[in-house]
Amino acid sequence: MLYQSPALAPTGLGLSLFVPALFNLALRGVSLPAVLFGTAVVEVLLALLNPQVALDVGYFPFLGLLFYLFKERPAAAVLSGAALLFGGSLIEELLFGLPKEVTQFKEFMALRLGIYAYTALLVSVAAYGLTLLLERRGELFFKLKFGFWTAVFFIISAAASLLLKGSAKVVSENFLIASLGFLTAQGIPVFFHFVRRFSPLMKLIIFFAVLIFPLGFLATALVLGLLDNWFDFRKLKGGEEDGSNPA
Repeated sequence: MLYQSPALAPTGLGLSLFVPALFNLALRGVSLPAVLFGTAVVEVLLALLNPQVALDVGYFPFLGLLFYLFKERPAAAVLSGAALLFGGSLIEELLFGLPKEVTQFKEFMALRLGIYAYTALLVSVAAYGLTLLLERRGELFFKLKFGFWTAVFFIISAAASLLLKGSAKVVSENFLIASLGFLTAQGIPVFFHFVRRFSPLMKLIIFFAVLIFPLGFLATALVLGLLDNWFDFRKLKGGEEDGSNPA
């Protein structure tokens, strides 16, 4: 299975990001109970083959369900999806443990909860964006904004990580990493809000630049997500798009 191979795990994750979109597309022609039943059958078959893989894959249909329930509420959709993925990471760690090559890194073990939260937010926002794109409702993605509390959360956790010592410092560093996830997830729609105004050639160049330099993309999204709390790049008011924002 793709998830079981370290070399193929990114491919498995990339393919799984399309599952929530396929879940929602299926609901256009099939009832929700029928889709849930079909999902449950697939999950049982996967569990018989490999329980850990079933758990890895099983989050994504439920992401699709959350995106379906929060159709017109981007922030609620992404946050609920991130909460699901974060909780799943904890459950998977409790049930199966972590690989030995991972547990030997003390820095990772101390900061893993923050990393889980950061990763969950990025995966959730990516899956949500793909779902809206395939449903041809991409405009809703540009309305994703958590609010000014993300900046406050970042400032407080950053200050605490600098001032505190010992275990309190470790806790604050985990919160700091999580705060970076919120800001990055908020900044990704801002990034593409600007990109969609460019020419097709420039969009193509940016697309390959993101593939080649993903860390640069995430750093840019982080800065945009932080500054958006003050500059309101998309002219949003309380999560609603202002009429001055072009379609």
